[in-house]
Amino acid sequence: YRGGSELLVEAGDQRRVIHLPSGIQGKVRGAKFLDRNLVIRLG
Repeated sequence: YRGGSELLVEAGDQRRVIHLPSGIQGKVRGAKFLDRNLVIRLG
């Protein structure tokens, strides 16, 4: 997680920045891959 409006996702040697919608900016508490799916925790 980068903070504010961006979520940084790293998997192996790949890295992507996901721009978050304004409704969830600043609310990300964590993120992980689970069964090949990205699960983002909000709070």
